[in-house]
Amino acid sequence: MSRKESIGLDIQNINDVITLCGRGTCQDKTIIIPSNVQRIADYAFFRDTNLDSIDCSKVTSIGSYAFANSSVKEFTAFHLNNAGIHIFDGCTIDCATVPCGYSLLF
Repeated sequence: MSRKESIGLDIQNINDVITLCGRGTCQDKTIIIPSNVQRIADYAFFRDTNLDSIDCSKVTSIGSYAFANSSVKEFTAFHLNNAGIHIFDGCTIDCATVPCGYSLLF
């Protein structure tokens, strides 16, 4: 069963990189990032207390503090190869799925 991508997200083309800049009008507690998004910007979901889980399976880069002080508990990023600093500061992650051999600090 295919999961439906979230709509209403603030997605912009920044220097030819499709970038998710924030929640926009999306009210989903589980956010599924559209497959064309390559990067999540710095502070994109900073202090987002409505966020339970995020599926950014196709995202390759996540900016600093992207989820800091948010309520995210589950995180999936199969193609991640670049992550900024403190992306999960203040979070309690229950489950994180990242590429084999890649590590994130929690």
